[in-house]
Order: sequence, then structure tokens, then C-alpha cells
Amino acid sequence: MDDRPKGKLPEEALLREWLRRLGLPDEAVAGRALAELHRGCRAALCTQAEKLVGSGDDAQDVVAETSAALWESRDRLKVRASAGSYLRTALRNRGTRWRKRSERVMPLPPGRSEAEASTTGVSLRVEQAVYASELEEVVEVALSELPECQREVVAMRVRGYSHADIAKELGISQNAVGLRLRKAHAALQELREHLQRELEAG
Repeated sequence: MDDRPKGKLPEEALLREWLRRLGLPDEAVAGRALAELHRGCRAALCTQAEKLVGSGDDAQDVVAETSAALWESRDRLKVRASAGSYLRTALRNRGTRWRKRSERVMPLPPGRSEAEASTTGVSLRVEQAVYASELEEVVEVALSELPECQREVVAMRVRGYSHADIAKELGISQNAVGLRLRKAHAALQELREHLQRELEAG
């Protein structure tokens, strides 16, 4: 039984061992290390993430993204100082990116500027909403092109399922849920930003 306070990470030596094994070329060994790291640190990291993003479910998303990023960069892992500080910094970076994505304003229609808001008021906001909804329609089409494993977790998340609910329903780990969401989000976000640039340029 783990008697650590909810916000406290495991001991430094254990964190370093998990990260060391995560950096090994054997994917099976690295995968087990990541699973152990995620289980051992999840509660503490979720507590920290919730302070950054303000929502329990969003905090789980941020922690899952952090785990996925550790996996993707495992061959470049370099922990020069404290392993705990390394993890907290990685989480903080992901949380900051998450917050910036959440705060992103609706795009302006091509040929319109913020300065017009003072004279056109509601009409400009309506145009923004219409333009944004058109982009969303394109993203919905793109969603249908995602692999089924990514599409189903996105659909469940949109319907309000938590990471734990999705994992239970699909019989996968919460880390796998986060990884699928992250890959789907990256694909959709890349498409949306590309379309926005094309429309603004045109």
C-alpha cells in the first residue's frame, strides 16, 4: 500500500531508475518502465496539473500527454538534475501548452481585422462564429478519417467520459487513452491551422 501524500512524487532513486529504463532501446522494458512511472506518479502529477489547467479531467489529459511525450523522446532523455524536477518541468511545459490551446480565440474571417470590432460589433463576432463553424465542419470530416482507435476515444471524451471511464469501457490503460487523444488532437490541430493559414492567405 502506498502511504505517500497525494501530491508527493516517489523517491528520487526510484524515479531515476524508471527514467533510466525508459531510455533503454528494448521497447518492452521501456514500456513497462513508463507504465510503472505513470502509475507511481499519476496522483502527484494530476494534483500539479489541476493547479495549472483548473480541471480534473483536463489535468488527466495533461498528465497523459506528458507520459506520451516522455515515450516519444525516450531515446533523447537526459536527466541532469533531479528526476522529480525533470518530471515537474515536463508537466509544466505540457500544461502551459494546453492552457494556450484552450485560450486560443476564434479566427477572424479573411479580410477582417480586430479594429473593425469597434464599429461592426456584433456583426464581426457573428462572422467569426460562422467562419469558425465552417472550419469545425472540415475538422469533423477529418475526424472521420482518423484511425478507429483514435476516433472512438475522441467521441467518448466529447460526450463527457473521463479518462478512467474510457479506459474501463475499451479495456485499455488510461495512459493509452491519453496517447490516442494526443495523436488525434495533433492531427486535427495541424489540419485546422493549415486550413486557417490557407484561408487567410487567400
